[in-house]
Amino acid sequence: MSVGKKNIIIRNSFLWALFLMPQSLYASDDDDHSLPKKNDGSLVGLISSLYGGDGIQLMTASYGLSHAAHFMPESLKRISGLIQAIEKVNVVASNTGSAMHFTLDEFSGDFIVSPVAQGGVFTEGAGTLGEGRISLGLSYDYTKFIYFDGNRLDSMVADLRHLGHDGSGPEICIGGPPGACYKFKRDIVRVKTKIDLSSHTFSLYGSYGITDNLELSLLFPFVTTDINLKSRAEVVNHESKKYFSGTLHAFDPEGKNGDAPSSSIQGSFFGLGDVYLRAKYQMLDYNQLKLTALLDLRLPTGNERNLQGIKRLGIKPMVIGAYNIPFSNGGVSVHGNIGYEVNSSSLGQNEIDYAIGAEVYFKHGTSLLSLSADIIGSAEISHKNQIGNHNNDLAFSLKWKSSSNVYGYYGIKIALDKNGLRSSASHAFGLKIEF
Repeated sequence: MSVGKKNIIIRNSFLWALFLMPQSLYASDDDDHSLPKKNDGSLVGLISSLYGGDGIQLMTASYGLSHAAHFMPESLKRISGLIQAIEKVNVVASNTGSAMHFTLDEFSGDFIVSPVAQGGVFTEGAGTLGEGRISLGLSYDYTKFIYFDGNRLDSMVADLRHLGHDGSGPEICIGGPPGACYKFKRDIVRVKTKIDLSSHTFSLYGSYGITDNLELSLLFPFVTTDINLKSRAEVVNHESKKYFSGTLHAFDPEGKNGDAPSSSIQGSFFGLGDVYLRAKYQMLDYNQLKLTALLDLRLPTGNERNLQGIKRLGIKPMVIGAYNIPFSNGGVSVHGNIGYEVNSSSLGQNEIDYAIGAEVYFKHGTSLLSLSADIIGSAEISHKNQIGNHNNDLAFSLKWKSSSNVYGYYGIKIALDKNGLRSSASHAFGLKIEF
């Protein structure tokens, strides 16, 4: 799994129109999210139920011309955009790496904690637990999303053009002679949407040292997604409407003949996400240089309809490197991660994940403290639906280890771009014990 929360991009100014089109217009064998299904109580069903789930329906005109669902976006294939974006950021794997390092004290004959780099909260460290040692931990990650493809979620605006206005049909003019008639196909439906979207992930995980160089980990994430969406649509008539006295495009304020102009949805969904199996093997530990291989397997255990998992098995091999520069009671470490993730979303996209950073660590009495800063990124290399490209974040981490072999951490990840579904900052908290 990627070292941080992921997100994807939709390059389409008609985003919210994608949730408002009739069901018969969509067909895809590759992705169940591409079909707006009836509201079955799931998050996907809830989103698809906006404006009744059958598209924006205008009133039937008094002139016998029905214009229900005749306003369409440029692409009918991107209805799954926001759904896939939520899906990807809800698939999270915490850092399960070792928090401590033990050495044999030549005077007492006991194993004691020595200062060593621990790695960042959002990256994986190069160390391993050691044979027979066990690590148990829990973490909490919180993200409130602010942007989607560069637009603020609390002020989304989409203009839906009339079917045929793109030149696929003849220009029709009514109400008068050419030059003095109503070009009704140039009317638009403007949809203004305000979205409050947040994600909470509680993770329980454990690791066991098979040998000094090999450890295995298991992680169970529990995901809560909260969404509150309010939308209001209006018809913006073309300036040539002045030549026509009737009303061709309009909403029914009561929603009896077509849709009312306003619609809203609200829901909260909690459940087990995709479970992770992780193997970590330290290949090299020489002269302050560590090189470690890691393999993540993501099992499709999360509820896909509630966007708490991905229906495909995920695989990601990764290489972790770190070089330590020790000094009295501490040191500085330069570290990096690079991995290749297969099936990073429901459409089977593959991506490269990477991180590079530095850490200052030191021993203070019987405690260990570390501060780290990282640049974290991901880049999709298989664009199956032209969404999801490249994201970068700046992350800061603070870790503290007590004398009782319990340690806590806090991390903040700041988005460096607004591509895809993004927050201003994500926060992570956690506790871990090793014995």
